[in-house]
Amino acid sequence: VRIIQSQQRFSPYRVMMGLLRRVGIGNGSPVRMKLRIADGHDIVLSVGGDNFVQTPQKGISTLLDDLIRLGERAIANGSFYCLWGASVGPFEDKDCFERVSRHLKKAHLIVAREVEARDSLADLGCSENVVMAADPAFMMKPKQHDSAGTGRHNSDVLIGVNFSRLALDYMQPKMPEQESIQRLAECVRGLLALSDHTHVLMIPHVMSSVGGSQDDFEFLSKLAATVDEPDRVKVLERGLGSPATKAIMQRCDLIVGARMHCFVGSVSAGVPALMVAYSNKGYGMAQYVYGDTEYLIDIADLAPENLKQSVSTMLDNRQ
Repeated sequence: VRIIQSQQRFSPYRVMMGLLRRVGIGNGSPVRMKLRIADGHDIVLSVGGDNFVQTPQKGISTLLDDLIRLGERAIANGSFYCLWGASVGPFEDKDCFERVSRHLKKAHLIVAREVEARDSLADLGCSENVVMAADPAFMMKPKQHDSAGTGRHNSDVLIGVNFSRLALDYMQPKMPEQESIQRLAECVRGLLALSDHTHVLMIPHVMSSVGGSQDDFEFLSKLAATVDEPDRVKVLERGLGSPATKAIMQRCDLIVGARMHCFVGSVSAGVPALMVAYSNKGYGMAQYVYGDTEYLIDIADLAPENLKQSVSTMLDNRQ
């Protein structure tokens, strides 16, 4: 097993652009992947996530551009190239659509985890190289953990909540982060208003030691502080790991999940989950689990009243 540093952080171009940004010229340069990491392998797996999707501006992200070039290099090297477990599409921009279509038609294998991805792949002209497989989170066994952070008593209704900073880009109208957090805080207060015995447990699902857009713990802690109901709103501690988090989720009566793996972890543990969808995969997974999208709210439509109503209906019909 070799661990390969995959990002090119310190190139002469990036250093120059970074210095210019510091004196007010330009916006710097994004970190790019080292394409040579595709060299020397029999099989290259490009695994998971919201990578093969369009940006909120309907374009191709720097990450997707790098992943396409990485895949092309793997194919040129004669490696077996597989896109595994990723969400795919849809692509509204014609140039983006054609570029992704050309690339994925060359893949030796594409493993899709939900129907919407499979249908998007069919639109892209990919069907013969596509198979379906369940997301591994469905199969993960819970690992019991004594957490003091649930804030639950026997008579309480405990609602797990997962929002992410990533989803803010898809809220409508687009607003500064603090305003978005205020809006989400009103949604949480709406859940607390269901009854005096309702408690909310914030459940981080992606964490990063450097914070930023991929740190749910940092984001949910800020959201909990904005709600300002410390006796009724708790944040699950860092570092529990996925199996222990799944076990704690089993104690909830219902979960509101924006991250797909929060939704998957919930329903596979037998707990009803409301999907807050910010990409096509949310619709695909809700359709896969429930057979329709009744228990789904698009992030663009999220508001205190419709969230409260959906959760209330689900609690009434939880069995």
